[in-house]
Amino acid sequence: MKYLAAIINPVVPVLNAADPVAATNSILQTIISALIVITCIYFFIYFVLGGINFITSEGDKGQLEVAKKQLTYAFIGIFVTFSVFAVMRLLGTIFGIPGLQNLTIDVPTVN
Repeated sequence: MKYLAAIINPVVPVLNAADPVAATNSILQTIISALIVITCIYFFIYFVLGGINFITSEGDKGQLEVAKKQLTYAFIGIFVTFSVFAVMRLLGTIFGIPGLQNLTIDVPTVN
């Protein structure tokens, strides 16, 4: 059967149906990269909002505590995210799982 056109998604790599392990690794790589990028964006927004709340608290103890908690939770969240990434790579190296050994963070770009 001949195809007239092919739809290629630049974010998701082309999957090879003959090698299901490589296809699964590729899908997991894409999902993990997307989740890390989303987490980084969420960290940035939460950090900026915490900073704005800190500045605009005007010495109010209650608002100051809320702003400090926002900043603390933002840093804890980004630390946990990258810790999980490091543990996944470590487990991939220890157990020889190729999909986790080659795990990278792919930041999407606009061409």
